[in-house]
Amino acid sequence: GDAMRIQEMINDSNFFSLPSESPPPKAGAADYISYKITVEADERKHTVRTNDVVMPPQLEPLIGLLQEKAQSGKNML
Repeated sequence: GDAMRIQEMINDSNFFSLPSESPPPKAGAADYISYKITVEADERKHTVRTNDVVMPPQLEPLIGLLQEKAQSGKNML
C-alpha cells in the first residue's frame, strides 16, 4: 500500500542523513515552494526543510507522492 511506498521512498532517499535545512534559493528566486517534512520512525525523528529550487533530487519522488496524497484529500497513513 501507500504506507509501504512511502517507507521505501524514505529509505531510498536516506532521509535521516539529509541536512535539516537546505540552502535558500539564490536571491531573486521568486515563487518557490517551501517544504517541511517530518518523519518519525522507531525512536528517530527527523525534519527536513527544503524548497523546490534546491531540493535534494532523491526527495523528489517522496514529495511528489505526498503532494498527490494532499491533493486527493485522503489521509496519508
